[in-house]
Amino acid sequence: MTDSSFHSRRLQSDLSLLLISDGISLGEALRKLSETSERILFVVDPDRRLLGTVTDGDIRRGILRGLELDAAVGLVMRREFRSIRSGTPGLEEKAKNLMVSTRIEKIPVLDDRGRITEVLEWAELLKGPHPKPRTVAIIPARGGSKSIPLKNLKLIMGKPLLAYVVETCLHTPEIDKVVVSTESGRIRDVLRDFPEVVLVDRPKDLARDESTSEEAVLHALEELEKAGEEFETVLFAQATSPLSEPTDFSLLIAKVNEDGYDSAAFVVEDYGFFFGLDDVMTPRVPRQMRTPRKREAGNAWAFRKDGFLRHRCRLFGDVGLCSIAFPKNLEIDSYEDLVLTERLLQVRERKKRGLYYRRRESRAREDAFEEGYWGRVEDPDGRVRDRMEEREQRLDDLGDILAYISTLPGGRLLDLGCGTGELLSAVSDKWEVYGVELSAKAADVASQHGRVFTGRLRDAGFAKDHFDLVVMNHVIEHLPRPEEELGLVYGLLRPGGALIVATPDFDGAMAGRYKERYRLLHDQTHVSLFSRISLRHFLEDHGFEVEKEEFPFFETRYFTRENLLRLLDGNGVSPPFWGSFMTFYCRKK
Repeated sequence: MTDSSFHSRRLQSDLSLLLISDGISLGEALRKLSETSERILFVVDPDRRLLGTVTDGDIRRGILRGLELDAAVGLVMRREFRSIRSGTPGLEEKAKNLMVSTRIEKIPVLDDRGRITEVLEWAELLKGPHPKPRTVAIIPARGGSKSIPLKNLKLIMGKPLLAYVVETCLHTPEIDKVVVSTESGRIRDVLRDFPEVVLVDRPKDLARDESTSEEAVLHALEELEKAGEEFETVLFAQATSPLSEPTDFSLLIAKVNEDGYDSAAFVVEDYGFFFGLDDVMTPRVPRQMRTPRKREAGNAWAFRKDGFLRHRCRLFGDVGLCSIAFPKNLEIDSYEDLVLTERLLQVRERKKRGLYYRRRESRAREDAFEEGYWGRVEDPDGRVRDRMEEREQRLDDLGDILAYISTLPGGRLLDLGCGTGELLSAVSDKWEVYGVELSAKAADVASQHGRVFTGRLRDAGFAKDHFDLVVMNHVIEHLPRPEEELGLVYGLLRPGGALIVATPDFDGAMAGRYKERYRLLHDQTHVSLFSRISLRHFLEDHGFEVEKEEFPFFETRYFTRENLLRLLDGNGVSPPFWGSFMTFYCRKK
């Protein structure tokens, strides 16, 4: 039997109703027992680790011993208790056997840190598996919009706005069917890309400006019933909140299907002050001392179908609240909302779809940065060279970077992928220099010029906010997961710290003209291939502000008559040219 079917038999009450802290009074504990009609409460610490249990009888015995009602419940709680570990094989049978042998009705389930995650109840276990409620997602999508004409069809990252919530519903495992209700032929055309979506033709009189969303949902349910489709639970989702994710919808649906609420809504915690309420006219306390109000978010609502048909309202009965954080709660009601949401979606989609760089399978060996890299190699033009003998050339290539570094006030500098330490040796003594290098051979040379760690950055053990400047000079193209490395760099830089990133442009003029003969594809350790635009997006989306871009060529040793004449030929490997290399100078936001 799967864990999901077992989960439906677990205690349907809100777990918070059963939990108390060890600091509350006996009177408060008695009141909670009375209000919830429970026979036992579980005492937990602030991290929800289980400390003990307390019953009505425990409290009354404490009072008989002379304790006052304002005494802490920790004085009477039982510190020996029965529990079961989450993930235990045969959890169902073991829980039943434990309940039979101990004659207790509720058993807490603890994770590996002793935190209570749920409570198993004897009565629920005896019922056996509950059938999984069938859930339908209904998305009302009008063709008309007063604030933004054809709002649901606005293209964001190449997809209509409506497509985002449709995809979110399709990827939510608890949803059995996705329905879009519309009167628009253009929206129907867009949804041809989603053959699994059921289209409901909304009557024109239900698509007017004054029409309510409830009317559209009611009509869609009637049409589904005519088609013989039966559902117990409805998720009513808004196309104008495209930042919702499948996990959000799963949590909201669980409020109804698992926690027993009649309906459920997303809420945002609001710490603001409101006119008409007492706190506006009183001295202001710090934010961390205020209790937030819960403001409804318009992403989606979940509810039992039978209750909705009776009440004809999206919220009714016992309402469960599901927190959703900014910016996921954003709704598009104006062009300003659209611009902001588009920017956030761009970041999310670039990360999700891996749009920052082109991945290339490497044919290089795992030890490519040892002897084979720092030794005799054949360059794209067929010339054999020894990298260990090219120190002066590499120093010359660092000219622009060193000039920029000389303008900074100094501090701690980390050269990531420092090679044989040219940069470490060339900066002024106002810098305390560190390096990280994979190659033991190169690191041994570099260590003459600074403190060099041999290995990967994640193992170097540097402290958070430790560096004032990090240099990644022709490193990022060698990394199979550069986003992970950049995340580490972000944590190591102090706020406002500088970052220098240099890498080839794999989408520039030379790459486009020569294609597979582009010289910078020759190195098989180049596996993450950036373009000028994608690198800017990559840096900005991961917390850096780009101050300037440079494309070193005309002041370098590569600016020669020979290389310029090779451009006219077009045969063979691409020559060095402006734009093949790019350097970005950034600041941590």
